[in-house]
Amino acid sequence: MSNRTTIRSARRTRLIGAAAATAALLTPLASIAPASASPATVNFAFIGDVPYTPAEQALLPALVADINADPDVQLTAHSGDFKGGSDSCSDASFNTTLTGFQGFTRPFWYTPGDNDWTDCHRDTNGNFDPLTRLAKVRQLYFATPGQTTPVGAGLAVTRPVHTQPTLAENTWFNQDCVTFGDIHAVSSANGLLHPNLAVVGGKGSSGYVDPLGVAAGQAARDAEVATRTAADLTWIDAIFDAATTNNSDGVFLMTQAEPALLADQPAPANVTGNDVVSTADEFAAIRAKVFARAQAFAKPVILAHGDQHVYTITPTYGGQSNITRLENFGSSGAVQKWIQVRATCGTSFVFSQRPRTIGQTAGAFVDFATNVPPATVPEGPLAIGAAAIAALAGAGVWATRRRLTVH
Repeated sequence: MSNRTTIRSARRTRLIGAAAATAALLTPLASIAPASASPATVNFAFIGDVPYTPAEQALLPALVADINADPDVQLTAHSGDFKGGSDSCSDASFNTTLTGFQGFTRPFWYTPGDNDWTDCHRDTNGNFDPLTRLAKVRQLYFATPGQTTPVGAGLAVTRPVHTQPTLAENTWFNQDCVTFGDIHAVSSANGLLHPNLAVVGGKGSSGYVDPLGVAAGQAARDAEVATRTAADLTWIDAIFDAATTNNSDGVFLMTQAEPALLADQPAPANVTGNDVVSTADEFAAIRAKVFARAQAFAKPVILAHGDQHVYTITPTYGGQSNITRLENFGSSGAVQKWIQVRATCGTSFVFSQRPRTIGQTAGAFVDFATNVPPATVPEGPLAIGAAAIAALAGAGVWATRRRLTVH
């Protein structure tokens, strides 16, 4: 995707789904230290969907160096997709990107994206079994419980990192007045892909052969999604419980997929090749849990994600005044741009941000909740469907995307 200079605007109707019960274990909260009473500032970089191509891989050191050069940045958050959807999923490719991230001199915090494992069955990716690639991602980035990743300084040096026992990639930690947390929820229908070996086209694959066979292989993948989603729901509770115990001023919640999307490629309109997806709303339970816990928390929450490659800010996300959606730059734009986020403890709006371009002087921080320019290209809402309406008992929410000019 080419470098973008605007944030697009769209108004979509969103409905909150019902939360599902889970049985995953929680990390104990007894070790949490109260937030400091003195004013403090938490400052970090937010990136994602980077690097995609070999050309972007070559530009990665410049991005890393630009972030390292800002003395205020305390850590870098990466919302997933460390490779393109059409690029190789080989060990060599994975290791090359990890080596590039090793250039960060401060902690690196990452959550997996769909390109990193769910889509690895594609011909262009090398016809890998997605579940083996997920195991490789966990081996490379989450081998040490209680540490963000083996990249850079490792956040465990300055703050304890709490890792979910059932999913090592799900973490939370407190940094002064902010609780950071991530859940593993990805685009491509959250992993609900149904390989169709008889069809070739679009993003499909003609060469993938499931090692378990078509039926058993799909059953294994569906079971992984169910287990991971249940763990995510439990971890959302853990994150907000930690924020409450820490008396945090705000929560920064990171995931790869935007949980308000009904589906990455809803059937039957965009079904091609190996990417036949579920017609159900695979993010309904996650979305409902996030909204319910954020509402009870009643302080600023940033829901940060990637995937669509458009720098986007959505205040009053889903009609909830204390939630702001933040989507980062993507692909080629992400190699030359990054978002700097600041949390100022003890203030009413807490979070502010500014887009950064490599080698250019930074502009002023802008509060997420105030001073947002009006939409310049209004778009109509999208219908959500009768099945979702019935499931949600008619509860509706709005999400507004604003198109802003980046100078």
